[in-house]
Amino acid sequence: MRTMLKLSIRSLTAHKLRFSLTTFAVILGVSFVVASFVLTDGLTRTFDTIVEDANSEVDVEIRARDEFAEVDLGDRPMDESVLDIVQGVDGVREAIPITMSLKVIPLKADGSTIETLAPIFAFNWQDTELDALELVAGEYPDGPGEFALDVTTADNEGFVIGQTYDVLARGRTVWCALDVTTRRPKRVTSEM
Repeated sequence: MRTMLKLSIRSLTAHKLRFSLTTFAVILGVSFVVASFVLTDGLTRTFDTIVEDANSEVDVEIRARDEFAEVDLGDRPMDESVLDIVQGVDGVREAIPITMSLKVIPLKADGSTIETLAPIFAFNWQDTELDALELVAGEYPDGPGEFALDVTTADNEGFVIGQTYDVLARGRTVWCALDVTTRRPKRVTSEM
């Protein structure tokens, strides 16, 4: 045993650079693995908190069922009669229809698209206590040709309340006036 220890120490002292580089490689590899776990756990916790806060007022959400998983979020049509059925159920205090799409993009005054790392969700405005957003400035959009943006996007991209902007919607461009800016989501619907 003592001979093995002497031989190991002699080998390490003879190859100091190889030993140092091997040690560095092991430490670097372990550091990357630990960092990826820490980052993943932090992001998971953050999104879990966002979803829990957003769904705090919603007990049930009804969504259309798809034959294929490739259908985009929000492009799942549902028969309008389902709302009447849900509103008729005992114990339902409020049932609100929501239309959502990932295919609506506001264009800046120069005609360029807004820059964001996250997907752009477009949905109808609901003036109800279950509304997902909080009004900060302007008025609620209440018809065609009006839209709302979150405060951060409006500030970062130079949008001004009352100005008219083009909006790219399902492959065609329409013009709309910015009526309101909103703050972070208060609540959103949940999936059961």
